[in-house]
Amino acid sequence: MLLSAASAFTYMGCIGQGIAVGDLLGVRGHEADVAIAQRWATYWLVASACCLGASSVAAALALPIYADSSRLPRFLARLVLTSISSLILAAIIGFWLPGRVGNLDDKGHCYRLAVASARVETPTLERL
Repeated sequence: MLLSAASAFTYMGCIGQGIAVGDLLGVRGHEADVAIAQRWATYWLVASACCLGASSVAAALALPIYADSSRLPRFLARLVLTSISSLILAAIIGFWLPGRVGNLDDKGHCYRLAVASARVETPTLERL
């Protein structure tokens, strides 16, 4: 379960880096920042896939179902079931968590950091 949660968190990191790249595209002088953010988005996505795969394999090795089958078909059946359940669990955590955590003000409005325009390079708060 922790690896599925880690998969959801790292996927949100990938999404956050993608948002940062989108905000910095077209801003003069930030081409290197865009390249770095794209690289970090790739790292977050690979980490998410690794956590999801490790969650599936760990659960497949721990489950007691199909105990009467031979070793390989038993592992493959368990792996298919745990891959589906790990993906569903990561999706549930990914949809549930952003509503519970974030930059919320006292009225419950969410704010994000955005670059105001190409002329102004200082970040400002923008209401979603």
